[in-house]
Amino acid sequence: MTTTITASAVRPKVVALHDDLRTVVYEREDVIAASLWALLSRTNFFLLGPPGTGKSWLLDQLVARIGQVCTFDYLLHAQSTAAELFGPPDILHFKATGEWRHATDGTLAGADIARLREIWKGGTGVLNAMLDALLEHTMRQGKQTITIPLA
Repeated sequence: MTTTITASAVRPKVVALHDDLRTVVYEREDVIAASLWALLSRTNFFLLGPPGTGKSWLLDQLVARIGQVCTFDYLLHAQSTAAELFGPPDILHFKATGEWRHATDGTLAGADIARLREIWKGGTGVLNAMLDALLEHTMRQGKQTITIPLA
């Protein structure tokens, strides 16, 4: 069974969410609107600003109002590895099939919404591993390319 979602059905919910966020996030109407556009269009949303300006708090408030979503939060550093983002190798699967894959539960690969902090501190290897995940919503899983649910 296919469910069709129309703009007329979504618009009132988005407007209500926007108005609700405006009651707790002051003087950030442009950031609220941009975050909702990013969510609806499944594109990345980048916030840059000094500490303490409410960047993470805005995302927390948005996620709290959306409800049942899987989130992933990670602070990148110079020694960050792809396994920290996409999960460690699944050794049991390798023993059974001889193919490498990641155990992705609770990782970026299974997240609907991800907060990646201090991304410029990540090393080249982990940043390259994130490219397909963030731009194409895909990752390599053994010999296959799988879709990941990032909003």
